[in-house]
Parts: sequence; C-alpha cells; structure tokens
Amino acid sequence: MTDTDLIARVLVGDDRHAFAELLRRHQSALRGFLRRLTGIGYNRFRTWNRKRREQPQADFDATCAAEAGPERGLRADVNEAVRKLRAEERAALDLCYGRGLSHTEAAQVLGCPAGTLKTYLLRAKEQLRSILATYASKA
Repeated sequence: MTDTDLIARVLVGDDRHAFAELLRRHQSALRGFLRRLTGIGYNRFRTWNRKRREQPQADFDATCAAEAGPERGLRADVNEAVRKLRAEERAALDLCYGRGLSHTEAAQVLGCPAGTLKTYLLRAKEQLRSILATYASKA
C-alpha cells in the first residue's frame, strides 16, 4: 500500500493498523525532524537559563521561611540543590526520572549521545549527594 492509501484508511476508517504502518515507515525521519526542532528550543532554554542565573535572585531562605510544615525544609533543600546543577544535568534528571524516558529516548530529546546523557546523570547525582550532605551537616 502507498502512503496515500494508508492515510485514507486512517482518516476514513480510523484504521489503527494503517496508522501503525505509517509510523513504522516514517518514525526515523519524524524523530530527526522533531529532535532538530527541540534542539533549537533546548538551546534557547539554555541561553535563557544562563542569563537568569547571572541576575540576582530573591533571598531563598526568606521565601522558604514563609512556608510551613516539617517537609518544607527537605523539599526546599532538594529544590535548591537541583537549581545549582547545570541545565543539561537538570534536563537529564527531569527526562529520565521525572518523565520516565529511557536513556536512549532522553539522549534523543537532548540531541546528545546516550553516553553523554549518562554522564550528565552521574554528575548530577554526585553533585546532589554532595550538596545535600552539606545541608545535612549544617542541620
């Protein structure tokens, strides 16, 4: 069947098998296209984030002090520690642990090799351990 035939079957009869075949035929090209599009967006995010970090931020402790509850301290510490990571490391953590993507999928989203993504994750976890250990020793 041609792509036109498959598209017609999807539009007219909501044929899921025809849709699956279209995906199978074109998923590599579509993923590449979307990866290039999101790469542009990711680069813009990194630029924005870099500029944001250069600007003075509000006093974090004052903001946290206004919140109530025993879990506030731990949550605030984790959030602050995550904010100290590089943008690539935060993105890798979010994609793999927050959104449940595999290493391969997350690497595709970030436009980097899977090994690089794993390095981002390793560095992020090491830094988080170190930062949070510092916070624990102060408590």
